[in-house]
Amino acid sequence: MSLNSSLGLMFRKSSIWRLTLIYTALSTVLVSLVLLVLYYFSVGQVVRAQDRNFYEVLAQHQLLTKQLSQTEYQLQFGPEFQLSESLSLTFQADDAPVDVVGRLSSVPVGIAMCPEISRFPVYQARYDDIEILSGCTLPAYNGRVLIAQNRQQLDRWIKLFWQTSLGALLITLVIGTLSGWWFSRKLIRKVSAVNQIARKVEDGDLTARISIGKSGDEFDQMAMHINRMLGQLEDNFETVRGTTDAIAHDLRTPLSRLRLRLEHLVSQETETVKADALADVLEELDRIILTFKSMLELTKLEHGLMNAGDHPVDLQALVSDAVELIEPLADENRQTITVNASPVYVQGDPSLLFRVIYNLLDNAVKYSGENASVLVELTEKALIIADNGVGIAEEEMTKAFQRLSRLDSSRTTPGYGLGLPVVKAILKLHGMKIKMLDNEPGLKVVIRLPRPTGSK
Repeated sequence: MSLNSSLGLMFRKSSIWRLTLIYTALSTVLVSLVLLVLYYFSVGQVVRAQDRNFYEVLAQHQLLTKQLSQTEYQLQFGPEFQLSESLSLTFQADDAPVDVVGRLSSVPVGIAMCPEISRFPVYQARYDDIEILSGCTLPAYNGRVLIAQNRQQLDRWIKLFWQTSLGALLITLVIGTLSGWWFSRKLIRKVSAVNQIARKVEDGDLTARISIGKSGDEFDQMAMHINRMLGQLEDNFETVRGTTDAIAHDLRTPLSRLRLRLEHLVSQETETVKADALADVLEELDRIILTFKSMLELTKLEHGLMNAGDHPVDLQALVSDAVELIEPLADENRQTITVNASPVYVQGDPSLLFRVIYNLLDNAVKYSGENASVLVELTEKALIIADNGVGIAEEEMTKAFQRLSRLDSSRTTPGYGLGLPVVKAILKLHGMKIKMLDNEPGLKVVIRLPRPTGSK
């Protein structure tokens, strides 16, 4: 590959150089526009004023040469044939070439007739110099009137202005290229950092994070959002991994028992024994099917595929029904349940909300231990279920709402760890939030309720 093609490929593929060229081009265009505006209102203004003065004088003398005789014309304007430092008049008769009135000793040959303008040199003996004049001639009195102006000083200004402007553009190109390159390099460096993290994530490193600067600009905010997204992605992968391990662990034992029972049934000959054993097998299968059914229901709840409904629900009645249903189990454990509930109505599905209350009461009775006390408190702001049992560690409180999460590390307690995730999903569907707190001793579960709809 040749050097030119290599450089072309680099410029096409390098965002740094593309951004640098764009930045430099925009800077150059902006400076050019500023210079043009500056020329228009400075040097251009002088040029326009001088040209306007020249053509006004030209129009006046075109009229006067028609109205005045030659003698009157020369007498009236003789002293003023040098109109200004830059504008002058010269009259020369055709029949008397030596009869010249005005600044110049003669009218040069070949000067264009007005309004066409000619440029011609004139020797200044006083300054021993040659100056360039611009002008034209008018026919008058068998002769010619030359109207000329000296634009040398103005031309020098114009030349100086454009030389200065060219220098300013060159400086703009240099500074624009350097600053654009620096800015583009800094910008691409941040983008490259994001690409590096993306490649690490593609390679399976979910712990990779983008470094966040102190400026708090859009890139830092984007990095914060990406890091938060990566954190959630990592948590989701950990949840999936934990769920897979939990399913494998929880279903291995019942499936192994089913296989052993089926093998035993095959070897049995008594029909009665087979019927009893088949009932146990069906019960075990029902528990496994219920687990998968609960997982599917949880997925529907989390993705909003179930409707919470808009029926007015009497939470006080649901609390009363749930407590009445759980009391026999509490009596077996010699536990007391105290209820302090006010009339509260919310919008939702009564069956789903009943499952929430009963599940939380069941956990409180099941895990608080014998002789424990359970308090149920219902106000317009919250539903609180608290016990004075052993409670759970603070770091385990968030983990308790994950799928198939079991606080019993040996996983010998009955259940599959889907109760609290379902509770959280149902509450989220109803616009409510749940939080676990240390009851010192025991556990306190707080459900924040939406604004009540009123009583019947």
